[in-house]
Amino acid sequence: MPLPEMQALGDLAGLKGVVVADLISAQAMHARVSARFACSAAEKSKVGELRKVHQALIHIYTSHVAALESLFDELELPRGYVSPGGRVAAFLAQSLGQAPLLAGSVTPEWTELTLLEVALALAERSLADVQALAAIAASAQTSSTRSALDKAVMALAAGKTTLEGLRELRAQCLAAVAKSRGT
Repeated sequence: MPLPEMQALGDLAGLKGVVVADLISAQAMHARVSARFACSAAEKSKVGELRKVHQALIHIYTSHVAALESLFDELELPRGYVSPGGRVAAFLAQSLGQAPLLAGSVTPEWTELTLLEVALALAERSLADVQALAAIAASAQTSSTRSALDKAVMALAAGKTTLEGLRELRAQCLAAVAKSRGT
């Protein structure tokens, strides 16, 4: 993607277009990897309640991907654009997703906790990304770019309660494991 074209998308809104394009790319890559992890976690989870959580995350992250791809379209960016920040975001998310594979011969409950730990780490990044995009949209001048950013923020915020709920779910699961007796 030529730099002048990326800068042009921000000019109307008083933003650095390259920064906006790179952020959207990074968020899209993170959402794609998070959706793949959620699919894998839903298949691996043996606990019905946790499987349902991972299935809800699949829906949230695929919705995030759709919202970000729509934002690409509205800003006339190629959907396949992967910025350097996007490559880093994908690498970090994929690295987190490898944690359950590294768990080795742990108990089933620790496998579930590892899946939950990764889900929480991915959710924290997603929540931070939405907050960052909202701040950028709020700082933008009234324009089609700002309208597109505002629309994307609204779509991305839809799963916020579920993502934030992972913190409490993790605490409950850890407390239950700590309290359990036997193997």
